[in-house]
Amino acid sequence: MRKYTLLIVLIGIALSLRLYHLDTRGLITDEKFTLVTSNGFWVGGANQSAFKKEFFTPADFWEKKCIQDYFDATAHADFGTHIIHNGVMHYWMKLFGNSDYSVRFPSVIFNLLTIIIVFLMVLKYFKNYWMAFLAGLFLAVDPLNIAQSHIARSYPLSFLLILLSTEYFIRIVRGENSRKNFVIYTVLVGMSLLNHYINFFIPLAHGLVFLALRNKSHLWKGFIIAAIVNAGLLFYWFNWGGGYTAMGFLKDKNELHKKIAEDSNDELSLTIQKATPDLIAKKAIQLYYDIGIIGHGLFDRVKGVKVFLASFIVFTLLLVAFKNSNKAWVKYSALLLTVLLLFYQRDYLAGILVSAALFLAVYYGTIALKKSYLLEENKGQFVLLVIGLFMLVVPILFVVNDAYSSGNTTSLTHRYIGNAAPFVAIFMAVGIVSAAQRSFWFGALFVFVFFVQFQSVKKGITDYFADRSVYNAYFIPERVKNPYISAARKVEALAVSGDTLVIPGAYKDKYQERFAHDMQISYKDAQFLNLYFDRDFKILQTVDPNEREKLFLKKVDGTKLLIFDFKGEEFRY
Repeated sequence: MRKYTLLIVLIGIALSLRLYHLDTRGLITDEKFTLVTSNGFWVGGANQSAFKKEFFTPADFWEKKCIQDYFDATAHADFGTHIIHNGVMHYWMKLFGNSDYSVRFPSVIFNLLTIIIVFLMVLKYFKNYWMAFLAGLFLAVDPLNIAQSHIARSYPLSFLLILLSTEYFIRIVRGENSRKNFVIYTVLVGMSLLNHYINFFIPLAHGLVFLALRNKSHLWKGFIIAAIVNAGLLFYWFNWGGGYTAMGFLKDKNELHKKIAEDSNDELSLTIQKATPDLIAKKAIQLYYDIGIIGHGLFDRVKGVKVFLASFIVFTLLLVAFKNSNKAWVKYSALLLTVLLLFYQRDYLAGILVSAALFLAVYYGTIALKKSYLLEENKGQFVLLVIGLFMLVVPILFVVNDAYSSGNTTSLTHRYIGNAAPFVAIFMAVGIVSAAQRSFWFGALFVFVFFVQFQSVKKGITDYFADRSVYNAYFIPERVKNPYISAARKVEALAVSGDTLVIPGAYKDKYQERFAHDMQISYKDAQFLNLYFDRDFKILQTVDPNEREKLFLKKVDGTKLLIFDFKGEEFRY
C-alpha cells in the first residue's frame, strides 16, 4: 500500500506541473519544425509542389508524401535526429489532431512514464521507499523536465527509451538473458540512437558496465550481436537514411557559430559567445549544478569558480571531521577551518553549504556504488549507480570538449545534457539517503538544503511559466496562444468563394538576413498556417514576396482585409 500511495502522490505532482498551461502559449520554432517534418515536409517547403504554383489550396499543401520525403525532411530540418518521435507524432496527429495541447501531450506521457519507471526501478533494486520517492520527486519538480514536457520535441521520449533500455540491460546481466530480452534491448537502444545521437552515452555506459561485471562470459555473444545490429543501423542511417546531412550540417553550423562569436560587433554574438576558458568553466559548473534540482540555480548564488572550489573544500573538511570523530584534534581542527572559511565567504554562505552537500551526495553515492559491486545480487544497484555517476560527469565533459573544439558555447546548454536527468536523480537520491543514514548532521544538512533549494526550484518553475526561463522559452513579451491557429480560424470564419489569402513571404529572421542571400521568398508562414487548415477547405492562397508581416484576405471585390500582423519576431516564436 505504501508503494502505491507514494506513487500516486508523485503522479499527482508531476501531472499538475505538466498539464498546467500546456497550450497557453504558441509553439516555438523547434516545435513547428516537429509538426512540419512529421508530415514529410521540408522546413521551407522545398519538396512541396504547392509552393511551385502562383496559387495553391490546402489540398495542394497536404499532398501525400512517401517515406523518403520523411527522411529528407528530417535530414534538412533536424540533421537526422528526432525521427522516432516524428514517426509517433505523425500517427498521433492523425488520431488526435494537431492542436497545441494535442501535440504536446505525448511529451507529458513520456515524461510521466519516465518518473514512474524511475520510482519503480529504485524500489525494485534498492528496496528503499525514501530513495524511490526522492528520485521520482527530483524528476517531477525539475524545471528542465517540466519545460521539456511542455514542448512537442523528442527529448522526453529519449529519456524514456534510454531508461527502458537500461532496465532490460539490468535484466540481462542479472540472469534473464533470454533471446526476447536481447531483442527488446537491441530495439530500444536502436530507437534511442535514431531519436537523438546524443543518447549514445547510454549504450556507451552499458558497455563500460559490462566490462566491469564479473561472470559475464555467457553474455558476450548477445551483446556483440546487439552492438553489430545497431552499428549497422547507424551506418545505414548516416549514409542513406535521414542522417545523411548530419556531419556536414554540424561542421557548417560550428564554423558559422564560431565566425559569429569571434565578431564582437555582430549583433548575433550576444547570443552566441566565443568559447574562452573562463566562460567554459563557468558554464560547465552551471550545468553541473542544474543537472539535478539539488543544485538548481545555484550558480547564480556562488557566482564563480572560486566559490565553487571553496564549497569543495568545505565538503572535504566536513568529511574529514566525520571520519575522524574519534580523533578530537583532527575533528575540531577541520570544523574550525570550516567555520573560518564560511565566515570569510559569508556572503555566499547558503550557496557554499548547498554546493558542499551536493558533493557529499556524490561521495556517498560513489560509496554505495563500490559496495554494490561486491555482492552479485546487487547488480541492478551497480548498473544504475555507475550510469548515474557516468551521466553526471561525461555529458558535461562532452559539451565542454565540443565548446573548445568549435570555438563557441552553443553546445553548453541544458537540453544537451538533459538525458542524464533520470540517472542523476537516482544517483543523488541514493547518495542523500546513504549520507543521512550515516550521520544525523548530514541528514540535517540536507534538510537545510531542501529548505534553501525549495525557493530556487520554485523560482525556476514560475520563471518557466512566466516565459522567462533558459529552458527553451525566454520571450519578451511573453508568448500568446498560437497565432497561426488564431489566424487560420479567422480566415475560415471570414472567407467566401472567390477570396484569396495573401501570405507574407518577405520575412527573414536574423540568421537568414545575414547568411541566406540566395533566398528570394520564404514559405515558412505559409507552411505553419496551412498546418491548421483542413485539406478540404476551399481557399486560394498566394505568397507575396514583397510583404514581410501582414496576412491579408483579398476579397472578390479587390478589397484587402487584414487578418494578422506578425510584427517581425514578436509572433514568430
